[in-house]
Amino acid sequence: VLGMSVLAHSAALPVLIFLFFWLWFGGCVVREKRFAATGVLYAGVLIVLFFPFVRNYIVAKDIVPFTSHAGINFYIGAHEQSQGKFSLPFGQGAGPREVFRYSQEMADKQTGKKLKPSEVSSYWFKKGLSFITFHPFKYGQLLFKKVFLFFRAFEIPDVEDYYISKSFSWVLDLLPLFHFGIIAPFALLGMLVCLLRREKVVLLWIYFLTFFLSCVIYFVNSRYRFAAVSYMILFASFAFYWFYRKLRERQFGKFLCGGSLLVFLFTLINIPYREDFSISYYNLGTAYLKLNDVNVAEIMFKKSIFLNPSFAKAHFNLGTAYFQKG
Repeated sequence: VLGMSVLAHSAALPVLIFLFFWLWFGGCVVREKRFAATGVLYAGVLIVLFFPFVRNYIVAKDIVPFTSHAGINFYIGAHEQSQGKFSLPFGQGAGPREVFRYSQEMADKQTGKKLKPSEVSSYWFKKGLSFITFHPFKYGQLLFKKVFLFFRAFEIPDVEDYYISKSFSWVLDLLPLFHFGIIAPFALLGMLVCLLRREKVVLLWIYFLTFFLSCVIYFVNSRYRFAAVSYMILFASFAFYWFYRKLRERQFGKFLCGGSLLVFLFTLINIPYREDFSISYYNLGTAYLKLNDVNVAEIMFKKSIFLNPSFAKAHFNLGTAYFQKG
């Protein structure tokens, strides 16, 4: 299962490191069985990863365990103009596929040779590490910003946009209480409760920290953050149960203190923030253009240009829509 998780979401890879320390130093396995437990765990994961590794080597003649995009994703979250979320560091394209393609072309051009996928990833890793080395203070500020973005209620889009999807889905529109701005304050309070009461929820912490750190190290968006939400819901349940216990035990002082902290966290997490939806409307317009629904595509491109008048790609595709209309 863990091997499949790594294949589906490479951010789950650090779980293997955390689990090793948990098995050996967490007191969960007796000393005589530690080697056997560790061997079974890692053997199972390696069996799952072996087949895509062989496939990638046969197809690309390159050693790529499961993804070759780690380098450029790292650079997106660690360069001079990084905003801590998915952005276009080259000023080219409007989506991940275009960025990945251009990252290959840029790396080939800078090195003067055709690079393998693993070499392209290594090139961008080195670029990101160079920024961290020469601008440690600025990178520290960027990390702090990414922590804030991670816990902020707003769902940061890249490929999928929650808010545009919501405008087309009555299901999402009818579930106003089940969003990150409600879950996160209770989850943070639940984490504090677990720490103060020394609850033995090590595995819960391992999985949450894995996906949290993957966003902070790379970049934050709603799609990557979603992997951590299921574990945050479990932490939030600790907060609900804590409030229930305090009411039942008539500890109203602690209940009010917890409630005050919850209100503070809710206010901080749900601070209004102006976002640019121009790329989302551009992507939606492009999708309609591919479906030959030129009229709706035109509307989407106009919305994108209204939000970002300097968005060249949106202007170009709007011209394409006009050309197809005749």
